[in-house]
Amino acid sequence: MSDGDQRNGRGGSTRGVDGWQSRLGTLGVVTAVTVLIWTWAAGKTESSEILDGVELRFTTTEPSRLRITPPTIRLSQLTARGSTRALNRLRELPRTFEFTAGSGGVPATEGTHVLSVSDLFSRISEVADSGLAIDAEPATVEIVVTALESRTLRLEAELPGVSTQGDTEVQPPTAELLLPAAMEVPASQLFAIAAVNAAQLDRLEPGRRETVNASLRLPPELAALAGSAIPLPATARVTFTPRVLDRETVLPRVPVQIAGISEDFTRYRIESSPAFLDDVEIRGPAETIGRIEAGTRVLAFVHLTTDELESAAAAAAPITKAISMWLLPAGVEVRRVGEIEGARPEISLRVERIAEPSNG
Repeated sequence: MSDGDQRNGRGGSTRGVDGWQSRLGTLGVVTAVTVLIWTWAAGKTESSEILDGVELRFTTTEPSRLRITPPTIRLSQLTARGSTRALNRLRELPRTFEFTAGSGGVPATEGTHVLSVSDLFSRISEVADSGLAIDAEPATVEIVVTALESRTLRLEAELPGVSTQGDTEVQPPTAELLLPAAMEVPASQLFAIAAVNAAQLDRLEPGRRETVNASLRLPPELAALAGSAIPLPATARVTFTPRVLDRETVLPRVPVQIAGISEDFTRYRIESSPAFLDDVEIRGPAETIGRIEAGTRVLAFVHLTTDELESAAAAAAPITKAISMWLLPAGVEVRRVGEIEGARPEISLRVERIAEPSNG
């Protein structure tokens, strides 16, 4: 092949490469223009989007001074109209939008206020800058702004199922609660309950000084006024002494004893009817009741004077007299004898004079 042919061949190859490069460049320009047109169209094309589950949350910069009620309002439906690009950005935002009293169209003055939802959204920068139009159901919402002040509450202990002996102390003795400043509350209602969990009380030893944790709870009347406010601090410590626990039992038979001057018993023979009291119900400290059930003796006494003995012997007929005392451990009492309430059932007594022996 001649040098001319070779040159012509190389020239033809060069022209082919240049042609492909030219076509690829043209294709790139067309693609870029297409993307730009599509992007521009997306920014200009109007459409709408319906959002569910949108919430408006209202807050204050000074929660100890102002309260907004309700703090959260859920919209039934929110419709946004605008460009595809703006709607895409809206979808990326959280479904809860927060508004602060004193800014963003939310007043900080005390009272009831009706707010336009579309106006609230027009003040959100992400919405305002995108040019979106917002319609909502409901179109307006109502909030109440309340001025608050702190009130001091006294604390009262609640010990379910436990009786106490001695003083019961609560520390700290008071708590603070935010209430509407314009509201007048009687002093008798300004208290909170320091409630001790019943599970803690089951493990305590009667008669021993104890300190337990308690959570604070508002009485119903005050809770209705306080709304969502809670007392601070929310817990307290209660110190108290559980009373020794009492228990009841029934003694099947208790002997009846006659009491009086010992010399009288050498001159009179006395018979009681009944000689035993049946079904004697007693109550007292659980430990003491246990000892009685194990064998500690219990007695019922009828006391007779010399005059009573002489009268009964002269009448030669039975007399009746109530039980005058019981032999019981300390802290134990008789509550019932058979069907008779109390500790003084009557006993029938027969008294006879004993003949004196003759000197012979």
